[in-house]
Amino acid sequence: MKAKLALAVLGAGYSRRFGKEDKLLASLHGKPVGQHLLGALENFSFTQKILLCRENSLWTAPYAQAGFELIQNNNPEGGMLSSLRKAVLSASPNITHLFICLADMPFISSTHLQKLLQKFEETKGEIPLATQSDSKTDPYKGPPAIFALNDLNTLPDRGEGGARPLLKEALFIPCPVSELKDIDLKNDL
Repeated sequence: MKAKLALAVLGAGYSRRFGKEDKLLASLHGKPVGQHLLGALENFSFTQKILLCRENSLWTAPYAQAGFELIQNNNPEGGMLSSLRKAVLSASPNITHLFICLADMPFISSTHLQKLLQKFEETKGEIPLATQSDSKTDPYKGPPAIFALNDLNTLPDRGEGGARPLLKEALFIPCPVSELKDIDLKNDL
């Protein structure tokens, strides 16, 4: 069976460390933080595109215009795992894998995403793939990542840490540390 890949962008978290404002709506280089990733994704074709967001997220309109299904996760206290669960449940029946990206990582390049997709094709979707920083001093390992739906279904429905338990089996694709910065605090802008 050939692997079928859907894209899931997660953007439904609390953003507690950022303050009361929606960090994905905060301006970064003239546009909302949450919309930067969309630029890196624009030249790729996916069987299905899903955006997990909170109700009344004002930064999501360009995703809808780009053909994303907007799925609301108004349960941020369920952590990243609650968003992953909703993404899994929203996947079409023919989908076998999810390409997971985080909306608060505005610097990820299309070049890195292409490397992940190429490796996915080479491995025929048999190995989980994740990103690793190219720096020896920055130990980041995580999204963007590609996991089989069957593996994601083994995770709890709630909690933080996302798909971390699945990373021990992953093949890591190096990425410049400058692309892996996420926006957690206002100073990160």
